[in-house]
Amino acid sequence: MEIETTQFGRIEVSEENLITFPSGIIGFEGIRRYALLDHRPGSVFRFLQAVDEPDLAFILVDPRPFFPDYRVNLRREDLGELEPNDSDEIEVYAIVTLPQRVEEATANLKAPVLIHRSRRLGMQRVLEEEDYPTRQPLFDGRWTAVRAG
Repeated sequence: MEIETTQFGRIEVSEENLITFPSGIIGFEGIRRYALLDHRPGSVFRFLQAVDEPDLAFILVDPRPFFPDYRVNLRREDLGELEPNDSDEIEVYAIVTLPQRVEEATANLKAPVLIHRSRRLGMQRVLEEEDYPTRQPLFDGRWTAVRAG
């Protein structure tokens, strides 16, 4: 499928990278179709580009390389839309806010984006019982160690 984006221009996206968010993303509930794009091979960063809104894209990061103690503890009923058979089927991402200086980037650990790749479904879940911040400094002095990713 070919989509038009503000950030990347016109791009070809394979069906396997199209993700439907039945309830949307917080603040963007009406936008449900996204393309999950790689930043580059081996990178912890991804882009979640809205299929029907060229101006809307999120930067996602796998939070575990940055925050090894980060855990998303959800019950099966919390993952209803994704219908996983096993929690290992779910990819966990944090939405990144990127100011002008990349060293000041923050990650929303409070409301991770969860993606079931084989079902091509996604959801954002607020971790009510966890005390994670919505703007956790991403690099926190480790910028040189991870910036190659």
